Amino acid sequence: AMTITSKMEGNDQYAQATLVTFTGAQLASAQIVLRADAPARRDFYFFAAGRNIGAPAWTSNIFKMANGVETSLLSENATTWAATDVLRAEAEGTTLTLKRNGTALLTVTDTTFSMGRAGLRMFVNTGGNLANCEVDDYEQGSLAVVAASYPRFGLTMLGVR
Repeated sequence: AMTITSKMEGNDQYAQATLVTFTGAQLASAQIVLRADAPARRDFYFFAAGRNIGAPAWTSNIFKMANGVETSLLSENATTWAATDVLRAEAEGTTLTLKRNGTALLTVTDTTFSMGRAGLRMFVNTGGNLANCEVDDYEQGSLAVVAASYPRFGLTMLGVR
């Protein structure tokens, strides 16, 4: 698996990417990472879109990687992921959500990790290559709502009656 992470401010966070290529006969998985510890450690959540996964079969999965040990928190096997689908991961408080094209597919709660980095992971099994599993338009950000502040004086609105 190839993993890339970057620093992110705030505990309530999201990251998303668009699948560009998701083809081939080999097992493949595009994954969004949230709340990852420092790069040398292997502690994070990852939200995966899968193809040709077996034993147990799944097409969408929310995992926890704690001390390098991978645990599935919740999965489903009814979604067929394809090019142009947007894989989005959200971590808000203890609630973790995996979305496809804006629709929640999986939601689970876990208290293990409360903050950290966001990023991408890609995996293609032997016989395939990363050209079988490509993403683009990656973005990450905070889910926190920033309170608006308005000046008490000095507001001028032109053209309003």
